[in-house]
Amino acid sequence: MFKTQQGPFSVITDIVDRKVSDEINEDLKRSFTVEEIKYVVFSMHPDKALGPDGLNPGFFQHFWSTVGDDVSKAIMECLNNKSPVPGSNNTNIVLIPKKKQPEFVSDLRPISLCNVVDRITCEVLANRMKRCMNLIISEVQSTFILGRYITDNAMISFEAIHYLKRKTQGKVGYAALKTDMSKAYDRVEWGFLKAMMIKMGFCLEWVNKVMQMVTTVT
Repeated sequence: MFKTQQGPFSVITDIVDRKVSDEINEDLKRSFTVEEIKYVVFSMHPDKALGPDGLNPGFFQHFWSTVGDDVSKAIMECLNNKSPVPGSNNTNIVLIPKKKQPEFVSDLRPISLCNVVDRITCEVLANRMKRCMNLIISEVQSTFILGRYITDNAMISFEAIHYLKRKTQGKVGYAALKTDMSKAYDRVEWGFLKAMMIKMGFCLEWVNKVMQMVTTVT
């Protein structure tokens, strides 16, 4: 289901404009700090499902005075000095049934259980990138962006269907089309992700940091 399906990226990337300014890139390239790492650690839910390390964020929060320096050093070595991902980026895949009696792989929803140190590293990167997401993601996408809500889509859909039901006369007709993008994020090709980030204007140094986290997962 999740095997690579290489294809031409230029069909999409050729119509994408540069949106990331030099100022944004300079902000992204700043050295990562202990404060950023600590903020992520203590903003995580303490009792998440365990990854290969057998630990949850609550352990790191409770014993931060003991392990904090080592964890911060390992993460900063990875992000600032291009060292390997600190927790080896190992991940357990757990299949959650979507229905009582699953018959096909598509009836199962895969979730990833990661080492806590790797999750912290990813979240530190994500927090740095959040500052520019509103600038590079279209206004019509109403989810996964801070300050935007999926309920906006529901209200727009309700108004559209309401209009269609009330329109019973006239020479021009209208229709609504519902589409389903199955596993849209899980199917993003690594090469396409890299090409798209470069076309948007992200500097190569930042792109390589992101791709290191994405492509080294086992």
